[in-house]
Amino acid sequence: MYKIYQVTTNETLDDIARKFNTTREELIRLNGNINNLMGSYLIVPNNSEYQTYTVKNGDNIYKIARDNNIDVATLLKINGLDADDYIYPNQQILLPTNKMYVTSEGDTMGMILNKLGIKLDEISNLEEIKVEEDQTIIVR
Repeated sequence: MYKIYQVTTNETLDDIARKFNTTREELIRLNGNINNLMGSYLIVPNNSEYQTYTVKNGDNIYKIARDNNIDVATLLKINGLDADDYIYPNQQILLPTNKMYVTSEGDTMGMILNKLGIKLDEISNLEEIKVEEDQTIIVR
């Protein structure tokens, strides 16, 4: 997920990278060669939906998902992993900071709400929501 950020006076690319918990290289990858920063608009990662987790010895994706009350399929998708991929100690993965679910083929809104622990009557505009594969649903 990304957002647009307007650079302020005397801000450097390194300042912006620190502010958005990313790297100078990632900002250049997202925006191309940036010559004049002041007043420009940059695409920056929107990392507020995620926190990083450093994999420890003995961890596996299923244990991390269970320990953090996250759906395994969602954890795999937000990290670009397949179920048979290995994770290694000191590897960093993303954990959502809010209840989150990435939809799969065949999901219904009722199934999703159940997985997120939300009662159907808590959603007022349910009929306006169309479920498609690989949507990210975030509950704040």
